[in-house]
Amino acid sequence: LANSQNVSHIFDNITSPIILEKINLSETNVSKQDIQKLFEIAPNLKTINLSNIQNITHLFDNIDAIPSLEVIDLRNTDILEQDIQRLYEIAPNLKFLIRDNDDLLNLSTYNFYIN
Repeated sequence: LANSQNVSHIFDNITSPIILEKINLSETNVSKQDIQKLFEIAPNLKTINLSNIQNITHLFDNIDAIPSLEVIDLRNTDILEQDIQRLYEIAPNLKFLIRDNDDLLNLSTYNFYIN
């Protein structure tokens, strides 16, 4: 789906869980609501690329948990530090966070993020 501009509301009609472990939404026109819906319907999602997507601040505010998420790319987004803190709270298995000015932040080297 990367680089597609016709993916807004793509998950709207999906009501039951889907089997999806990896998705690249980089440079698409997905909305914050689309991504929140994806986290809801794809409980086994391990890797997501959200780079170059705007208007996704407070993305994680209304999400209770993303237990399977291990890797997330947030380069060139408008994500705030408070969003990152919330992500740490709801994604206990998060291992890699890719952000601006970070080549790759390996969270497994930080004991306070590991259960």
